[in-house]
Amino acid sequence: MKKSKVPVFIPIILAGINAAASAWYLSTVEAEIIPTHYDLYMNPDQYGSKWTLMFFSGMILLLSVFFIVYRATIGKRANNTKNIRYENPFFLIITLVFCGINWFLMLTSTGAIAPDRSWLPALTIVLGLLMLLYGNISGKIKQNFNFGIKFKSTLRNRTVWKKAHRLSGVLCCIGGVIMIICGIIGFFASGLQLPLFAGSLILTLLAGLAIPTIYAAKLYKELGDDGSYEELFAKADSDTQQAEEQEEN
Repeated sequence: MKKSKVPVFIPIILAGINAAASAWYLSTVEAEIIPTHYDLYMNPDQYGSKWTLMFFSGMILLLSVFFIVYRATIGKRANNTKNIRYENPFFLIITLVFCGINWFLMLTSTGAIAPDRSWLPALTIVLGLLMLLYGNISGKIKQNFNFGIKFKSTLRNRTVWKKAHRLSGVLCCIGGVIMIICGIIGFFASGLQLPLFAGSLILTLLAGLAIPTIYAAKLYKELGDDGSYEELFAKADSDTQQAEEQEEN
């Protein structure tokens, strides 16, 4: 098993710094009531206390805590540790993206930057890069209960799991490239920013997730059950028993 180069505690440190910095920034804002929600045309349609903006940074911190708990419990099982080198970096990048969105929301609501759609092309490119990242690791993910496309068809046949995730990886990479191109176009076509963002995101999600799921179901009908589901359960039960014995000792 190859260990991840990204320590599991890095995301929670970043989330904690983000939450502390967010609280400090909001304490410097003079206005107590600020816009907390915008419509599709970026006009404010809801107002509230500036401290409601701490909700998102708090959720990022809570999510990182859950990841630590997951890695210390369920993530220790044999079928999950195989994917540590993929899960840890992926979650770190997700945390960084969420922190970026958190600061964009705060700066927009407090009037530090203009509330318009000029940010959509950048978001489209960032999400496209995330799709490229997932597409690159999708075909390498080992069969498990927690990370990847998890349905009866993929969990009950190892071949179906591999082929479905390889297909998902290829389609996510293609979708990621399309999103990046759409994001670049959006910088020069302000009137198309929302359609380009929504259209490319929906297309990529359908291609990268829905199509492989349908393909896996069809392939499973042909290949049937190969016993891998029972093998995963046996490993999980064995890991749980070993953990309990270590705690008792």
